[in-house]
Formats: sequence, C-alpha cells, structure tokens
Amino acid sequence: VTDEWTSLLDPLGVILDDPGDWDVSDGVLTAPGAVPRAWMPNAVLNDVTQHEWDLRNALGIDGDRSAQSIHLVAEGYIRGLRPAFVSKGLPTLRIESVDYGRGWNIGREAPTATLRATSFELMRTVAGRRTEAEVAAMDWEGDMATFAPHVVYEVNSLADISLGERR
Repeated sequence: VTDEWTSLLDPLGVILDDPGDWDVSDGVLTAPGAVPRAWMPNAVLNDVTQHEWDLRNALGIDGDRSAQSIHLVAEGYIRGLRPAFVSKGLPTLRIESVDYGRGWNIGREAPTATLRATSFELMRTVAGRRTEAEVAAMDWEGDMATFAPHVVYEVNSLADISLGERR
C-alpha cells in the first residue's frame, strides 16, 4: 500500500507545480476555514504527508522521519497555531524542532515556556495524533499545563488513545 501511495507522489508533484491551472478561483472551503488558492500545494503536501504516516503506522511500516516534507509540514502546522493562541489570549509558547534546527514563537510576546521535539512528533501532535499524556511527556521547559491542550489544531483534538507509534 505504501509503495502505491508513494508512486502517486510524482504525478501529484506535476499537478502541484502550477496551481494556476486549478479551478479554485477563491480557494477551497475546509473545516478550519477557506484555504487560499496560493496555499493549495501546501495543504495537499500536509494531507499527503500526514496520512502517509497514518497508513504506515496502521500497517507497521516505518519510514524516514527526517524527510524534508515532515519538516515543512511541521513548520506550517506550528505557524498555523498562532491565530488560535492570540485569539484565546494565551501567553507565547516557543516550539523548537530539535532535528530541523528551527524554532518559532507562537504568540506576540516573549515566550513563557518552550516545547522541544522532533519535527515528526510536532507534526503528529498538532494534527491530533498524540494523547494528553504523550504531550505531557515531551520535553517542556516552563508551564506545560497552560499550553498542552492548545498544541493541537482547533478542528482536531488530542487523541483519546495512543497510536502506539515508535518514539
């Protein structure tokens, strides 16, 4: 199944090369809101990467957790947390990818806490693939309790049960 999935990526790349050909003049309406036309390649990359790992986990097939696609999806997801943090009046959280060498302040002030994890773990967490206990067990500096429930997209929630993915 993963070979078939992977074989679709090259043709998909050709389609994504020119979103100008897509018939989505104003964007696409999704659960979290409208996705502007210019963001469509990123949205597709996010879905393909995330669901590839859902399939890999379900089938017990490991893969390259340091792939560039994982870093890019993690970064996009993390940046996407900022509007919810600001609208809820949360303090600023620093999130650092320990294998990508990048970090982001989620909020507008100086950070009051820091979360450090691999890009893979950050990608899976923000997309609701980690439980509250798994998020709490991550490398936190500062007040984890304030932030743990909010490091997941609002259209998702933290998982009720562990997926049992290798850490």
